[in-house]
Amino acid sequence: MKQENNTGGVFSIAEMSLLLKISARSLAYWFDSNSGLGILPINKNKKSRKENLFSFSDMIEVYTYFHLKNTLHIKKAEILRSHATLSELFKTDYPFNSKKWLVSGGDILFANSDENSTIVKANGTYQSVFSDILDLFQVKLDFNDDGQAMRYHPIGKDHNILVDPNIHYGSPVISENNAGTRIEASFIYKLLQDNSIADVKDSYNLSDKSIKDVNTFYGVAA
Repeated sequence: MKQENNTGGVFSIAEMSLLLKISARSLAYWFDSNSGLGILPINKNKKSRKENLFSFSDMIEVYTYFHLKNTLHIKKAEILRSHATLSELFKTDYPFNSKKWLVSGGDILFANSDENSTIVKANGTYQSVFSDILDLFQVKLDFNDDGQAMRYHPIGKDHNILVDPNIHYGSPVISENNAGTRIEASFIYKLLQDNSIADVKDSYNLSDKSIKDVNTFYGVAA
């Protein structure tokens, strides 16, 4: 099967735990092909499993699974069935990196191009769904022109922390107005431990909001 994943970025389990706000223990469990999500391409990649280093697309698949399960309360079996259906339809092992699917209530959906773009369930039943509002769940993702995930906003798009696999191998950076300053958030966070906020702001031309967002990202009361 064709794998059109974003191979940029290099993430350890610890780094993904920080970015996704999911315990490292839970991530390690799901990355174990014997106990976890066998659907994930990373569980088919012995080199990735051995080194515990994963791509941006691997991380987005995991982010999507946990968002669907823990936030939208969609059952694991439903997610796995939908993933298999979308994987076959989109011809990729990374269907959750795509913008082509939707979520409404407890259903994972897509537009069936063979049926005049009727919205149908992605769980293999292809049952038509009629809904006035279809909520895209990908509120923390930016997509390229092909509808593939390209950037991740770990604390939301209204904050100045950005993960771009093409910048610092995916290390979180400070992004003023989505411009991408390329200043790593961890660098500023460390400076704030020994320097005043005013000094750090002036030295790196950062806004109050960016300083607050760095502290928010690392779980520090601003």
